[in-house]
Amino acid sequence: MMTAVALGAALVLGFLGVPIGAAFIAGAVLAAGIVAPQMLFVFPTVILRPFDNFTLLAVPLFIIAAEFILFSGVGTTLITGAARLAGARMLPATVVGIGVFFAGITGSSAAETSALGRLLMPLMESKGFKRADIGGLIAVTGGLGILIPPSIPMILYGLITSTSISALFLAGLIPGLVCAAFLAIVGVLTLRPDPARARAAAPIALDKSRGKTGLRLVLTIALPVMMLWGIYGGYGTPTEIAAVVAAYGAILMIGLEPRGWIANMMRASQSTADATSALFLILVGTSLIGYIATNEAVPQRVAEWLAAQNMKPWEFLIWVNVLMLFLGCLLDGLSMMLLVVPLLFPATQALGIHPVHFGILIVVNIEIGAITPPVGLNLFAISAVSNVQMGPLVRATLRYYPAMLALLLLVTFVPWITVGAWGR
Repeated sequence: MMTAVALGAALVLGFLGVPIGAAFIAGAVLAAGIVAPQMLFVFPTVILRPFDNFTLLAVPLFIIAAEFILFSGVGTTLITGAARLAGARMLPATVVGIGVFFAGITGSSAAETSALGRLLMPLMESKGFKRADIGGLIAVTGGLGILIPPSIPMILYGLITSTSISALFLAGLIPGLVCAAFLAIVGVLTLRPDPARARAAAPIALDKSRGKTGLRLVLTIALPVMMLWGIYGGYGTPTEIAAVVAAYGAILMIGLEPRGWIANMMRASQSTADATSALFLILVGTSLIGYIATNEAVPQRVAEWLAAQNMKPWEFLIWVNVLMLFLGCLLDGLSMMLLVVPLLFPATQALGIHPVHFGILIVVNIEIGAITPPVGLNLFAISAVSNVQMGPLVRATLRYYPAMLALLLLVTFVPWITVGAWGR
């Protein structure tokens, strides 16, 4: 009863424009106040529980590391390399390739979408591509930010389910690269540059210094390599490696852009604070609703119901996909995960589904939700950067949905690419 009231109130408030984290908190407080007022005295303790975990520090550290890299000027370097190496016909594949690189730094799909939009929109326009088509490609490419490690959703999933975050990071590599290949193929086959549009566009300024470009690339590529080597080599926890990566990013930013490093440091810190506070507000709200659901034994009831239905693992995963795709029209990805995973994870254990496999499946669903209107965050992120209205952007992303759904089916029915390939 309380769980339904809390979720219903949160969704109504969300549709009214209340930030989703605040909506979850208000929904939980309203439900408890109506049904069980004594529970309100426990809520202050519940709010603190998610933050009593050292691993959670990895979230702001990975965010600020990505901000430092963006302010270091590496974006210009990547644009220069793309303009030199790729012709206009293959530029969509090059955009996806740059997205793969940024995915190894950002950990957030919306942040990657915004960064790629600012950096690549002028280049694509100068080669004759329509702004809406560019925006659609960048919106779906931004989703790689949560599938290729590091990934903020994977960190939170690992915290909720006590699953190895290093194992989740490793398991996301093959699906991430497969997704990138699918998007590159669709982009190259369906996007056509217009020579007349290219002639009319203002040319972009490129860095002509090859030595400087090469040095920037080497120094920047070292960052994701350092991160993956540190985590998978057992040299530290994800949080410790995130701290090293953030320090390296700061040094790189100061070394490559020494003149404005203080202002860049302030802007990076502000962006990190904004992103982290919004994320943690959602975490607080979903923790309160999760506490209510646990008190009402909702996860146990779901597991018992599934056992009574004699549901097979693949059937359960299909229903999870349908539920997540539906919720993707109503909630942002992290809210979906923080609500669904605590309720359904006990059922995955009863059905013998590997927690890493389930985690990657959830992340792929979040990736699809990020380009699904009316709540798709990647669509809003690229619209804000490109000044393209939502309608044309949605139409531009439709061509990529078959590829994304094919990836989802592949992850659902071939768990080897997430678990077996790595001997997990």
